[in-house]
Amino acid sequence: MSLSVNELSDYVISLRREFHRHPEISMEEEWTCARICQELSALGIPCEIVGDKNVIGRLEFGEGRRIAFRADFDALPVGETLDVPWKSQQEDAMHACGHDGHTAALLGAARLLRSAGERLRGTVYLCFQQGEEVGEGARECVEYLKRSGGVDMAIGAHLFPAFETGTIDVDPGLRAKGAGFFTLTSPARADTAPVPISCPTRWPWPAISTSTWFRFPPTALRRPGPVSSPHAPSRPGRAGTSCPRAPGWRGPSVSPTRRTGRR
Repeated sequence: MSLSVNELSDYVISLRREFHRHPEISMEEEWTCARICQELSALGIPCEIVGDKNVIGRLEFGEGRRIAFRADFDALPVGETLDVPWKSQQEDAMHACGHDGHTAALLGAARLLRSAGERLRGTVYLCFQQGEEVGEGARECVEYLKRSGGVDMAIGAHLFPAFETGTIDVDPGLRAKGAGFFTLTSPARADTAPVPISCPTRWPWPAISTSTWFRFPPTALRRPGPVSSPHAPSRPGRAGTSCPRAPGWRGPSVSPTRRTGRR
C-alpha cells in the first residue's frame, strides 16, 4: 500500500512528540522499549529485545544486500523549561539530545520500507539502541548482527540544531563511531576567568579541572589556540563553536578512564 508524504510526516511527528512526553534516562527505558516493540508489531515487523532493552526489527525482501539502520532512544537527566503541548512529563528527564526524533524517524523509515516491500530486495535490520548516552547498548546490537550473518552497510544519523532545517551533513567513511570516557585535567589559575556559558563544554578549557566525560575530536587535544569543528558553522552556544584561549593555558592532560564499544 502506498504511503503519502503527508501521512508519513504526520506519523513521524506524532511519534516524536509522544516519545518526547515520556523520556527515560539511560538503562531505564522500560516504557520506550515496550512502545517501540508495540509499534513494530503494529506494522507487521517481527522484532526482538537484544541484551537488556535494545530492540531489533527485521524486514526481509528476498536475496540482496543486508543493511542496518540504527537509532538511540535514551533521554538525559535534565529538566525541560519549554512550555509546549508535548513537554516532558518527567521533572528530571528530557529528550534534550534528539533521541526522540531519531526513534520516530527510524519507525517512519520502517513504515515506509514496509509499504514499499514489493519493490525492494534484501534484508533490513532496524536497530534501536538503549543507553547511548552512557556508552551502552551498541555492543549487543553489533554482536546480534554478527550472529545473523553480518551486514553490508550500517547507517545512523544524529539531529544537529546548528544546521539549517533540511540540511544533511555527510562524510565518507566512519564518523561518530565510538564512545569513550576520559578524565580531563587542565591547569587553572586563580586569575583565569570562568568558562563562558557561550563556549561549548565539549572542548577543553583552562578553567575546567574535573573528572567528567567530553566528546571532541582528537585534534582538540593537540592543537593550541581556538578550536572549532570543521562540520559546523561558528555559532555561540553550539557544539563546534570557537572560543578564545584564556591566558596562561598550558594545555590539558587526558587519560582514558573507561573504554566502551562502538556506539
